[in-house]
Amino acid sequence: MVNMETREKEACNQANREPVNNICDIEKLLVENKYTVIKVDNPRQRGKIRYKEIARDYNLINEGHIIWIKFAKSNDKNGRYIGVVGAGRDINRYWNNSNKSGKLVEKANLEWDESVVFIIPIPWLSKECHGYYTAERNSVEREIGNLLGEKFPIIDFYSHNL
Repeated sequence: MVNMETREKEACNQANREPVNNICDIEKLLVENKYTVIKVDNPRQRGKIRYKEIARDYNLINEGHIIWIKFAKSNDKNGRYIGVVGAGRDINRYWNNSNKSGKLVEKANLEWDESVVFIIPIPWLSKECHGYYTAERNSVEREIGNLLGEKFPIIDFYSHNL
């Protein structure tokens, strides 16, 4: 387990990297690696993220069989950062800075970009993968986070590796 001090240092290091000028570059990398990307504009609007419809439309066994990406932005620089790569049906749970990812975004002098999130359905997960934290889903989350982290800054760099 990585302690918070290490995570804070890495968040600041990631914030010193060049931000992503066009998030379509992130989407393109994911699609090139055979992931489906659902772009949700204004995700904080009530009912905007429809987990049941996503599960139905992408043949998910469980509504939580998704990976999601929240973005962060700076008032000083153009572009965005990947704020966090997460999993499950709690995308809108924390937009403030009350959780670790939010505290890291704040520590890096950034703020959440509430205009868009990416959702990646993972329909190949097995029926046995029904709990919130499962090794199978977490390995996909780690794979996606590591893929993105090679090319783009991720403020909560360790979240997908915990």
